[in-house]
Amino acid sequence: MWDFISSESIASLDKRVSSPAFKRLKNNVDTAHGVLMGLAVVLFLPLGALVMRLPGSKNMLWVHAACQIFGLIVLILGFAMGVWTSIIHTEIYTDRHSILGTVIVGLFLIQPALGMIHHRNYASKGRRTIWSDLHVYFGRILLILSIVNGGIGIQYAANSPNGEIGYGVTAGVIFLVYVGVAGLWYMRRPGKEEEQSGDDEVTQVEAQQDKSE
Repeated sequence: MWDFISSESIASLDKRVSSPAFKRLKNNVDTAHGVLMGLAVVLFLPLGALVMRLPGSKNMLWVHAACQIFGLIVLILGFAMGVWTSIIHTEIYTDRHSILGTVIVGLFLIQPALGMIHHRNYASKGRRTIWSDLHVYFGRILLILSIVNGGIGIQYAANSPNGEIGYGVTAGVIFLVYVGVAGLWYMRRPGKEEEQSGDDEVTQVEAQQDKSE
């Protein structure tokens, strides 16, 4: 797949990456890749989804959007660093972590479009559509796959046991918080039909805003 990279280019690259300064840079980028990807998929993106289950507010939609956009930017930055380190190692797409990670990042780029389609459909029809469920559940599946792939990446990088434990504990805590808040919301919501979700409260505000524009 990567035959267009000449042997001379690889030899020249090997000389440069063997220097102590470059090794330090590579190690720093490796670390930054793991930290940024971990923050995106374990913290920012889950929290962005979590705010939709908090008590209704006109600002919840914008907080959700801001968290998701910021998390997506962090995700892309971390992904770019991972690609760079893979090139340095001449190991592009030779392992399941990098292949799965690329697919996940590509699918995450679809989420903003699904969110806008969901919003426009609800604003025009006044009810949830298939686009609503697709946006919500597609995002949840991507988050789960991302967290699993992050664990694979930590193992692949031969991280310390403390790093693996810390990642696992953090991911577990965020998961439990999300499930707990969502569960409390569903149990405490007054006068709501069973098929509605926390998004309806916010999308009703969206519809009102669209009509006033």
